[in-house]
Amino acid sequence: MEFQAFLDEERLDFESQLLRRVFRLLSGKNLSIACAESITGGNIARLLMACPGSSQVFRGGVVAYATDLKIKYCGVSPKTIKSNGVVSEAVAKEMAEGIRKQMNADYAISSTGYASAALDNAVEYPVGSCYIGLASAESVIAKHYQFEGDRDTIIHHASTAALSLLKDQLRFKV
Repeated sequence: MEFQAFLDEERLDFESQLLRRVFRLLSGKNLSIACAESITGGNIARLLMACPGSSQVFRGGVVAYATDLKIKYCGVSPKTIKSNGVVSEAVAKEMAEGIRKQMNADYAISSTGYASAALDNAVEYPVGSCYIGLASAESVIAKHYQFEGDRDTIIHHASTAALSLLKDQLRFKV
């Protein structure tokens, strides 16, 4: 049990440092962030709001778990979903760009993926497959990740990957 407590503490330290770095980069450059979440279920928003002064940078977020909500609130095209599937690079990009515009944010993060097996076993990708999208006025990117672990672990890794991707992009923004 002591080892697990150590791992949990290390994870919190890493998460805390990552959040402080992201917050400093956003606030130091007077930039805002929004998020559209599926696989992460609001965890990215929760993490961003945990930072004191988060209202300076965080515009808001949407948990668009259902496909129709990705279309309605995030601006994902039904054609994109039909052509690529709901868990895809194209959907992650459209979610990020759509919520960035909807929330009038400088940056937006999106997440879509599989945190556990689908009930109908019609999953095209293995459990832990995830796409993280990141949009700004200059570009829209998406990156594929494959995580292992239980549902909570996959959600944690996807949330951390999203914030790390944002941090890496912000480091190179002039």
